[in-house]
Order: sequence, then C-alpha cells, then structure tokens
Amino acid sequence: MYLIGVTGKSGSGKSEICNKLGQKLNCEVIRIDKIGHFVVEQKAVLIKLIKHFGKQILDEDGSFNRKKLGALVFSDENNMKVLTDFTLPEMIKTVKHQIARCKKDIVILDYILLPMLPFWETCNLKILINCPQKLRFSRIIKRDNVSLSYIKKRESASLNYLAFKFDKKYKNIDKTEFNFIVEDICKTIKTKMGS
Repeated sequence: MYLIGVTGKSGSGKSEICNKLGQKLNCEVIRIDKIGHFVVEQKAVLIKLIKHFGKQILDEDGSFNRKKLGALVFSDENNMKVLTDFTLPEMIKTVKHQIARCKKDIVILDYILLPMLPFWETCNLKILINCPQKLRFSRIIKRDNVSLSYIKKRESASLNYLAFKFDKKYKNIDKTEFNFIVEDICKTIKTKMGS
C-alpha cells in the first residue's frame, strides 16, 4: 500500500486537491477531520467534554455545538490539550482500522494536524498545501459561515509546518493551480512506485 499524507492550514485547498487525486488515482481518501467530528460526538467522548467544559458547549436544546467548543479550545492551549486527549486515541484507532480494511493500492490521508500523528512517518509521500492567509480566510468564511475573529482564534492553534520535512510543497494561489498540483503529484507517485 502506498500512503500519501496531505496537510496544510484550513482553507488551503487540501480537501479539493485530495478529491481530485482520489478520482484521478482511483484511490481511498481518508479525511481525518471528518473522523474527528464523528468522534467528538460519540456519547462517551461527549460526556467527558461536557463534564470538563460544562453545558456552555451545548445549544439551548441540549445538542452539541462544535463552534462553541471551538471558541473555547482555539483560544486556550490547555483546553486544546484536553480536547486532544479525549479524542485523539479514538481518531487514531479509527484511521488504523480504515487503512487496514482498505482494498486500494493508494491511500491518501488528509488532515491539518497530520504531521503530529503516528501515520506521518509511514507516509511514502508527504505533501504540504500552502496558500496566502487572506485567500484562506476568505474561503473559510464562505465555507464555514464563521467570523474573522473566530478564524483568527482557530489559526492561533494551528500547526507550524516549518518543523516538518515534506517531499512536495505547493503554494496554490487559486483553484486554477489545483489541476497542475494534482498532475504533478500523480507524476511523482508514478515515478516513486515505478510504474
């Protein structure tokens, strides 16, 4: 199995590039962020979160509110650690399970914090998708319907990618660059896989 790790800050275009790669290469794309969304709403995890953060992470009807939790964790390093401690073990277990059951020759892992996970070192190809902050922020506001102040809080909890090594780094300016990036990654994979 050939494992590709794709990372980059929120709004950089990772998911769209992974979608295009998944179609072009007919491979599995594992979106670890989506797994995290699922894990945080599992009853056992949600009970721990409510016990720690209180009912302030719930809406008036008692349902979980991701944005309220985000406001608490993105502005406080200790709160972020608590969230990570509660969710990361289950996320890692789920990703391992998905990789193990995959029947495809190529698997793409898509996650903003991927270099911090144990899968990073096993990736055959490590890719960073970068993008100017102004463009990323405008994409996030449009996509997530959140305020600029919320994005800035979330950004402060972001990973510093300078500490990690990558096989490929792309600085995509807009969607016109996505096809070039996908083609270049496909050529790299064919060369590395010897086909």
